[in-house]
Amino acid sequence: MKKFKWPKPIPLKHKLKDFLETQVNEKYYLSPERVEAIKNWKASTQPLKTMETIQDTQIIPTLTTRDGDEHSDMKLIKEWIKNNKIISKTFDQENVVSSREDEIIPTLTSSGAFSRHKILNKDYRIRKLIPKESLRLMGLNDFQIDKIQESKLIPESKQYFIAGNSIVVQVLEAIFKQIDFPKDRPLKVFEAFAGYGSQAVALKNLGYEVHSQTSEWFVPAIISYALLHYNRAFKECIKNVNKMQPPREKIFEWFKDLTFSLDSKNPSKLNSLSNEDLIALYVANQLNENHGSILEAEPINMEWYDLLTYSFPCQDLSTAGKGKGMTKESGTRSGLLWEIERILLGLKKLNILPKVLLMENVPQIHSKQNINDFNKWIAVLKNLGYVSTYKDLNAKDFGIPQNRVRTYMVSILDGEVQNETTEQLTLF
Repeated sequence: MKKFKWPKPIPLKHKLKDFLETQVNEKYYLSPERVEAIKNWKASTQPLKTMETIQDTQIIPTLTTRDGDEHSDMKLIKEWIKNNKIISKTFDQENVVSSREDEIIPTLTSSGAFSRHKILNKDYRIRKLIPKESLRLMGLNDFQIDKIQESKLIPESKQYFIAGNSIVVQVLEAIFKQIDFPKDRPLKVFEAFAGYGSQAVALKNLGYEVHSQTSEWFVPAIISYALLHYNRAFKECIKNVNKMQPPREKIFEWFKDLTFSLDSKNPSKLNSLSNEDLIALYVANQLNENHGSILEAEPINMEWYDLLTYSFPCQDLSTAGKGKGMTKESGTRSGLLWEIERILLGLKKLNILPKVLLMENVPQIHSKQNINDFNKWIAVLKNLGYVSTYKDLNAKDFGIPQNRVRTYMVSILDGEVQNETTEQLTLF
């Protein structure tokens, strides 16, 4: 295996306008009543968080899971009214960016949209991002996005969620280009906390044939993964299952050993799902070779992998969270990281440790508050035989006009320690 080096940034050639639709449904525009509500918004009466005021030259802030939520966060775009007709009055508004040619969009984040303000010119009209634009800003192309949207199985609110919770594909592509993966056979990948499979998308975009397995419990993410990666087979399998007309009790029987979530936070009963959604979940779970929640993923049921990826929950690490951290046995969502230790220890006993590991999370993972736990994790990997290197990478440095900084760590089994360079951090 060649020595790993972090990819170098490339000039950003695209602006926000290149990711926006030219014609957008009126439902995405703020009504005069909504504008008035924002104008009279009182921070003391609504639990929204503060977000920076966006200047004209900034790119869009980090996309988050709440960007489409009418009651909390959303990314708003101000569009120039070409006929100069005044549609809305001047008012105070925060988190608004222009779609003029000289501007790109800031990072999509979990911070509130209406806590700080900016005076808008009366010649602008205000709308929020549509789901397709959010997914484009995470690196999916329109062909891939259509696979998710044409099914009508994933509500718009969940499309915003899975976009804000995913990884920018172009950053992953840049990293994977630096790793000497085998090209003469299908690449075996396990995606823990899989989402809709950004890692598999990136590898396929690079020309790899990918055989993947997943661990995921969020229902819309599981179905989106199947739509994105197994679209034709997914549709055919659903037709076949529908012909069987399985009773609802039988469908529930299929899921008796697995735990799922409808909000990505808490275990959920599936009673509220329609038969259509239940069958879609069953088919998706089979096609994805999904092991369910990371708590239920057992090494004995897994196989040997070239690559294991783990983008574990960031809520207890990020500045938008409550800073509960990721200490082992703390019970926090970010503490689920240590389930990866359990899995790797089990795979070691079976003598099938993955050759490469890839971690992605928020930069707060190596902040003063979390660095001790992060170093403990690196030590665990070292004891297992992995050489690790981590670095903060920004999506805007890899072709996407989003100011999304994330920490990536590559760990190579029996890897070699390299000399430090200006582009590369020390390998532990």
